[in-house]
Amino acid sequence: MSDASRAYDYVFGFGSIMDTSTHATWQTSSAPMRGAVATISKRFGYQREWNFRSNTGFTALGVSKADSSQDRESCDINGVLFQVPLGEMGNFDKREVGYERVAIPLDMIALHPEISGFHQQTQFSLTKSDRIWIYVPLSSHAMYADENHPLLQSYVDTVLRGCLEWGGEAMAETFILTTGGWGTYFLNDTPSSRRPWLYRKEYRTIDELLKKYSEKTHYGDRRHPEEFAANFNQRMKGTWSIPPRNPNFTGRDTELTRLHSRFLAQDLGRKAVIKVEVTGMGGVGKSQLVTEFVYRHFPVEYGFVVWVNAETSDTLVADYRQLLADLASDNTDAKMQVVDINKSSEDVVSEVKSRLFRCSLPWLLVMDNLEDHGLLDTFVPHGAVTRGHILITTRHVDVDSGSGNLELSCFNTDESLEFLRRSVGTYNIEGPENEGAAKELSDRLGNLPLALGMAAAYMRRCDVQVSEYLERFLISEKSGHFILHGKLNDYAVTVASSLCLSLEEVEKLSPVACEVLKLLCFLGPDQISKSLIRHLLSAKKNLDHERLNRKLIAKNKRVSLQRHCFLFCVVIAGGAATLLTKRHSLKMGMLAFSTMTASMAVFAAFQNSTNTMFDVTESTSFRNVSATTFSSYEYEQSDVAWNVLKSFSLLTVKDGKGSVHRLLQKAMRSCQNEMETIYNLTICIDTMSAMWSFKTQDTDTWKDSLLMLEHLYILP
Repeated sequence: MSDASRAYDYVFGFGSIMDTSTHATWQTSSAPMRGAVATISKRFGYQREWNFRSNTGFTALGVSKADSSQDRESCDINGVLFQVPLGEMGNFDKREVGYERVAIPLDMIALHPEISGFHQQTQFSLTKSDRIWIYVPLSSHAMYADENHPLLQSYVDTVLRGCLEWGGEAMAETFILTTGGWGTYFLNDTPSSRRPWLYRKEYRTIDELLKKYSEKTHYGDRRHPEEFAANFNQRMKGTWSIPPRNPNFTGRDTELTRLHSRFLAQDLGRKAVIKVEVTGMGGVGKSQLVTEFVYRHFPVEYGFVVWVNAETSDTLVADYRQLLADLASDNTDAKMQVVDINKSSEDVVSEVKSRLFRCSLPWLLVMDNLEDHGLLDTFVPHGAVTRGHILITTRHVDVDSGSGNLELSCFNTDESLEFLRRSVGTYNIEGPENEGAAKELSDRLGNLPLALGMAAAYMRRCDVQVSEYLERFLISEKSGHFILHGKLNDYAVTVASSLCLSLEEVEKLSPVACEVLKLLCFLGPDQISKSLIRHLLSAKKNLDHERLNRKLIAKNKRVSLQRHCFLFCVVIAGGAATLLTKRHSLKMGMLAFSTMTASMAVFAAFQNSTNTMFDVTESTSFRNVSATTFSSYEYEQSDVAWNVLKSFSLLTVKDGKGSVHRLLQKAMRSCQNEMETIYNLTICIDTMSAMWSFKTQDTDTWKDSLLMLEHLYILP
């Protein structure tokens, strides 16, 4: 068969390529590659090993010629045979930098349709004219793991997830047994490595298999970052504070390609710091785009990636300080912690910049939600020993950066529909009626990813089809119920309309969760914890109790005053009646009645005025709040509120800390009248007073107090 008539080649994947979620990093087509479980015969003369030295500082999988002098017995290599369109082979080659293609004869490949996983196999009918390739490390890259190039748990996870995807535990077990080169240089580099359930899919199964064959895998030698060699920590490898990857990430292929091109256009092989900005309005998905970019290019192009909150200089200093603490060779040493805490902000920033400058690996610094471009000169190194990239998300365009900007707009209609399909499930969007409703909903929401995400969370949580959701949405939009009391600007209206439906359902499940969200809109958008919610609920309970007591006292005073007024009116009326003459009786009677009625009206007006004055004065007065002891109610309800808000995507949680989008906060503030605003602000102020623990001489209080500053800055 000629190349002109051939549509596909075949590639034997024996490592990370088995995990189909990695294909998006290089594949230009949205159609998934078809694959089948296969093995390469040991007669082919190759064996699989951890022997590929990556440019980004770790050891990956490769194959090498079998050596009869070694003690290791030759064996078949299991993997997945992928059918790759010829147009994608160039991209595949770029992915496999440092490898070369080697042809595999047809008689050396065996397909295994009897093996099953949760990914469906394709039944290939291979012929002698089909070209089958395997990627073999170049001699310049063929090296085993050492202290500076360890095995990474994140990479091992990717490979074994691929095995589980195609052939279950049996295939993963066979992989471990037929792979050589396992060693003692084994780094558990996954985010929150001591809490694998947060980020590592299938971690139980993977760790059990690694432990089962620990004599081979050196599972017992696996170390957390702070336990690993000091040299490794000094070189700064891996990732830090990267958000979890969004499994429903949709489209944006053009934007991701342009973003990568922006770096390449400025790079040109220079050892310098290159800056690219992703701009756009709030809620358009800037952070989601950058998160996907990071996962697609680490560790292939970057050896070290750091994500920081760049909203203010304080948030940057706090993240830099925590980064240094996590990079310490032994962060369990209390003495070392005190030394780090006592460093001035200037020293912390200077040390991070210095380490980035000296870093011998390509690195990427993500500065999320930058508000002030003037901070860049202070917090970004002015040069690099190797390649350094700065990726910024911001709502404010830096006109001086020119072509380095990438402006992100809302989804197009097709992307919105695809996002809804992935997010709400096929059942809730299938059929002509639902498809038409999805198009109309996308249009009414302005294709804004944030609003679409809230709508999808509602449909998924309540098991509602798109057509039914649209009907509820239209009713809510027409009535302006609950959320549109205040006037919201431009795109925030779409958020408000989606928020309205979600809040109604949240209130049904947990009125407390709805109250918590109203309070959180007056605090900082990040650094939200369950402890903060417990303090808010406690402050609310105390304020309500105090208001009730004051109103009871005021009520007793009003009743007493009412009695005196009534007696006064009776006396006036009675006195007027005794002075009546027959000629003036009607006139004087009318006067007496009018006097009594007016007196009561004046009293009623005074009573209402007193109520209003009491509420405002009581709410805005300074309050002395002492330390809080929580009841079982606060613990229980804070957990309920946390989980309910998460389930509706109103609260995003990373590393145990929650975030509320600024547009949601704006919408929630706008729906509250003046009295509600004063009441909720009072609760927030009481909460901050109770949680503020800063003591100049006690360094243990500094870190928590620094986190509280974000909320204090927001309070008016």
